[in-house]
Amino acid sequence: MIIVDKIKFSYLAGIIDGEGCINVSVNNTKAYCLQVRISQKNKKDLILLQKEYGGKIYVNSNTKNYQLHWLGKNSELILRNIFPFLKWKKDEAELAIAFISQIMIGKKGRYGEKQNRKLAKFIKEQLSAIKRRKYA
Repeated sequence: MIIVDKIKFSYLAGIIDGEGCINVSVNNTKAYCLQVRISQKNKKDLILLQKEYGGKIYVNSNTKNYQLHWLGKNSELILRNIFPFLKWKKDEAELAIAFISQIMIGKKGRYGEKQNRKLAKFIKEQLSAIKRRKYA
């Protein structure tokens, strides 16, 4: 069972390394939120991934691509499981995991406690800087 999980999560890590995005955004209530997503033109592939790993599928109206999103606790589960297998986005995942432990989970270890917005903004900016260096 453990070997099967390692194979599954290494596969997902490869997809996220190639077709994925690890991002911190600000939602409608001005709260910072972590999201992990995969974009593809083929919805069938994302449906298969969704059945295995959860998440929600959306259509990007600008690009006509489909996106599989994990938010909040779900993004944490995905990142912690794929982290050992990531190659290209390991530094982004490290920042995202710092975001989880410092922003998403409060002092008492609960989700949704009041956020340290300065720290959240700093982590978001650092994540953006990594992406600019890599993908510019």
